[in-house]
Amino acid sequence: LLRDGGLDRGLAALLWLLCERRVPVVVAAGPSGVGKSTLLAALLDFLPDDVRRGPVRGATEDFAWLPEAGQLGWSNGRDEADASAPPPATADPADPADTVLLVPELSGHLPGYTWGAAARVVVRATSLGYGLATTIHADSLEEVVATLTAPPVSLTADELGHLGVVLILRAVAAPPGPPRPVGGRMTEPVRRVVAAHWIRPVARDAGGHVQRLGPAVLATWEPSRDVV
Repeated sequence: LLRDGGLDRGLAALLWLLCERRVPVVVAAGPSGVGKSTLLAALLDFLPDDVRRGPVRGATEDFAWLPEAGQLGWSNGRDEADASAPPPATADPADPADTVLLVPELSGHLPGYTWGAAARVVVRATSLGYGLATTIHADSLEEVVATLTAPPVSLTADELGHLGVVLILRAVAAPPGPPRPVGGRMTEPVRRVVAAHWIRPVARDAGGHVQRLGPAVLATWEPSRDVV
């Protein structure tokens, strides 16, 4: 990814540090085939060996391994009066102190992807300290927010404040000059992280007043120089 110019060493180093701290990471791109899963898989290599990875099983997920699922709004078909109770416990429950939730994609496109109430639970779990590593179809931060705040996920803007880092990946026109061979083929088009955003959670100042700060821009792509 560095060799092909998808991102630079500075951003890669920053993502390394954030992944080591289990900061949630969302890789977004509009169309399929741009490289969301490839980039996310590369970032997962930065997780320390003692971090537990909790794969979320898409449409078949029951969150029996997630002790806080009930308080996060998961009912899994139970009566409304019992919705706040935790699901049946497993012998190896997840712990927010050492677990990253792995979600291949936040969408309803395939049974293996996570959507609706299940997507709502995994994003809410980040507020408890769980890490999150996932992808989503969106071409901008605004599209990410619009997708996750609309039904059927219906998260609030404050709940999205724990998303951590959102990377926007795009296939862009190849830079001027002769095409560069990569893996036996020519790079046309090329893939770039065009923006990296830090989503800042709701905080309180010294007087206890709620502070909602907008996302911080960590990096952007400069088309004229083709650098991130």
